[in-house]
Amino acid sequence: MRVLLKELHSQLGVHDVLMGYETDSSQYYDEERDKTCSAEVRMAGEQREIEVEILTFSLEPKEGEPPVNQILAMRGVPKNDGLWVLKDLRVKGDETTFPDWEKGACAFYTAIVLHIRNEQFPDIDALIDEHLQGEAGQAGRAKRGGGRKNPKFKPPTNTISMKQGM
Repeated sequence: MRVLLKELHSQLGVHDVLMGYETDSSQYYDEERDKTCSAEVRMAGEQREIEVEILTFSLEPKEGEPPVNQILAMRGVPKNDGLWVLKDLRVKGDETTFPDWEKGACAFYTAIVLHIRNEQFPDIDALIDEHLQGEAGQAGRAKRGGGRKNPKFKPPTNTISMKQGM
C-alpha cells in the first residue's frame, strides 16, 4: 500500500496531518479491569517516519502479568516518489504479515480508537480476529496447523474408461 501522507493519516483516523514531533493519542482507563488502553500515532522530528502503537498497561498488574503490553506497533516511511508505505507490523510482540495487512492494521487501529473515544475498553482479541486475519494466518494469535504437503488425490469416479468406450 503506497499512499500520500494525508491518506495514511485518514486511514488511521487522524484528522490533521501531523508535523514533526506531533502526536495524536487516545487513552481510556477501565476501573473494573484496572487497565488503561492507549493508542498513539507519532511523527518523527524530521517527518521521515510515522509510528503507530497500541498499548495496554496497569499500574498494579496481577501476579505473572507484565505491567505493559504492546498490542500493535508499526511504522510508516516515505519513498522517493512522495508516497508512504507501512512497515514492520508487530502484533502482541510477534512480527507478522499477511496479504493486504496494511489496510487491516489501519482498520484495527481505528477500531481501537473508536472504542477508546466511546469510553469503552476494547476487546483486543475480538478486534484482532475481525481486522487482522489473513490467508496466511492470524496476527497475534497462536499458530494454527497448515495444509497438508501431500494431499491425496482422488480421481473422479464418473469417468469412462478406455476399455468401455468406442
